[in-house]
Amino acid sequence: MKNPNWKLLGIIHGHNGRQAVIQISPQERVFVRSGLEVVRSGWIIKAISKEEVLLEHSSPSTSVEGFSQPKVLILSFSTLGKPS
Repeated sequence: MKNPNWKLLGIIHGHNGRQAVIQISPQERVFVRSGLEVVRSGWIIKAISKEEVLLEHSSPSTSVEGFSQPKVLILSFSTLGKPS
């Protein structure tokens, strides 16, 4: 499974908690909140903080030395001189 090439564009804090704006392609951006799957990709939003979004894949966990580990992805804001 390959990590998606998504970019975190913004985090909004409102009455219903935090939401994030993620660019999933050059032409498409989506609003997401915790617990939702991003565009039927299998990636579930686990947490949204002030600076990053934690996602976990819903596929079976990978096994490392006999221990199951979920597939996770963290999206954070790009800064000058650092890739996202």
